[in-house]
Amino acid sequence: MATQLNNLALLLQETNRPSEAEPLMRRHVGIFFLFLTNSDHRHPHTLDAVENYLRLACELKLPYSEAHARLDVEREKAGLSEEAFEEIWAEVLAGNSE
Repeated sequence: MATQLNNLALLLQETNRPSEAEPLMRRHVGIFFLFLTNSDHRHPHTLDAVENYLRLACELKLPYSEAHARLDVEREKAGLSEEAFEEIWAEVLAGNSE
């Protein structure tokens, strides 16, 4: 299901419908958070999913704080710890600054 959500979100983004893509891409990230919660292992595409979400958030002119808040809702739904989320967030931001 995560792949289908991502593909549809990317299609919407590419067809200049980023506001429609945002909730789908956010849910896509949430699925990876749930995977981590349930398995105690990070899926190999977790960082890519968060990075893609941040790109979309930038396209929508959302500040990082708003993108963070929206993904924090997904974190809460998935039952992921704040520490795990902040670690993922920091890794993505560090990768974006290089």
